Amino acid sequence: REEGYSPEFLRLLREGFRTKLEKRFDTPMYSQFGFGALFYGMQGKPKEERPWPEIIGYLAEGFEAINAFHYGSGPTDYNAVAKAVTDRGSEWGEPMIYSYENMLWKGYKHRSFPFEPGSDAIRHCWENARKNKSTLIQFTTWNDYHESSTLAPTTNIRYGLMDLNAYFVKWWKDGEPPKVDHDKIYLIYPKYRHELTAYPFGNRGLFVHTEKMNKLEVLTILTAPATVRLVGSDTSWQAPAGLSYKQLPLKAGTTKVEVVRNGKVTATLDNVVDPVTDKPYRDGHAPTVVSTEDLRHWQADFGKEPATAMNRGEYG
Repeated sequence: REEGYSPEFLRLLREGFRTKLEKRFDTPMYSQFGFGALFYGMQGKPKEERPWPEIIGYLAEGFEAINAFHYGSGPTDYNAVAKAVTDRGSEWGEPMIYSYENMLWKGYKHRSFPFEPGSDAIRHCWENARKNKSTLIQFTTWNDYHESSTLAPTTNIRYGLMDLNAYFVKWWKDGEPPKVDHDKIYLIYPKYRHELTAYPFGNRGLFVHTEKMNKLEVLTILTAPATVRLVGSDTSWQAPAGLSYKQLPLKAGTTKVEVVRNGKVTATLDNVVDPVTDKPYRDGHAPTVVSTEDLRHWQADFGKEPATAMNRGEYG
């Protein structure tokens, strides 16, 4: 309700944690408040019209840390909220998300989830974490395999996003992009173009189909500048050392990428295991990820055990 965000309400909210928890159990506590809870069932003016940096900054005076549950829930300007929190000496927990697919909650219709092609969402989240002086990270997942929001490897993303997040974690902690000792390639893409429907039945209108998602991203992390080229086509580009990416129109079939330096191929990757289809047999819009790092991590986990599970592509 409109009156629910008065200073008196916020004061009671802050003091309630101290009175009900710390004093009752006589135990000092470190409290992190997830402000996304303020927006559920909200009535009255649109949330953007409220002075959220002021409101959440007031909460930061009573909690050691403030975070959001997921990227996109609540204020559109998280940067201003983060500054209001850190200016008051509280820790800021940057929200992270790369995918969310839940048919019951209409995952790709949900206004709170800013789906972007390729690695756009996760790169943007980590950029904000660095810019906003975040000392905590709130990843929106319970490692939900069925919601395609996992941090653990799956047959859909394999080890690619885990490896990429490790790169961003080190960058966030050290304050500068980490150096790599070998060239890395990642392919990030949906299994089919978003306007297609499940073959041969059609879908039930569960997802919003957006043209912007019809991209195949080639992301590289290189030891030194090199040429990146698509085998079997005339498409190539110069990539710098470190992280860079290029998004290409999504087409049915397979893609093979090579990194070439001084006339020598230093890394290669294809998505034969999980190609793009033009006849999807079920709704599924979460990203597919294939990377040069998949086998490396598999062998670290399972030794010489054949990587059969990791190579079980849906349309391969």
